[in-house]
Amino acid sequence: MWHHKEKLAPFKYNCTQCPYSTNTASNFKRHSGVHKSSQPYECHICGNRFATFKSLSVHVVIHTGENLPFHSLR
Repeated sequence: MWHHKEKLAPFKYNCTQCPYSTNTASNFKRHSGVHKSSQPYECHICGNRFATFKSLSVHVVIHTGENLPFHSLR
């Protein structure tokens, strides 16, 4: 799969704060939330905060070993 990235380079969107690059505006917008101080999604188990719901969902698995239903994370 690495050869696919070679064909796409140079990337259209490059993060100035880390090595992340993409050709998709929506992916870049989602990624930029990682660097913002706003992290509205809080883990109900440990209190860690996340910029995206997806990041919180992945994190919760660390505690439980299983994916939780959508409504229980909000």
